[in-house]
Amino acid sequence: MEPTFDDLTLVDDGLRITIRQSKTDQEGAGQVIAILTDSLLFCPVTAVMQWLLIASIEAGPIFRAVGKGGRIDKTAVSDKSLANLSSAMPDTSAWIPPTSLLIA
Repeated sequence: MEPTFDDLTLVDDGLRITIRQSKTDQEGAGQVIAILTDSLLFCPVTAVMQWLLIASIEAGPIFRAVGKGGRIDKTAVSDKSLANLSSAMPDTSAWIPPTSLLIA
């Protein structure tokens, strides 16, 4: 199920996302996932907040298509589009920034 603006809660230490239902949640109980603010180069909380601001999202789906000319659609991107995007992304889980870029 597509996360919406109402599923996000900004808290002191990051962001909480309510996952209303998933394939493995047979009872439909849902769960809340915490994403902590990170002070390193790539902070997921900052990225989400910047996206919401740039895209002027105050309601509805979080993940939206961006058309030609930078027009942001009001509807959610398809599950297939998200899967294609995530599979095309490089694996950065083991990436360590050069020491010259580390923030003290």
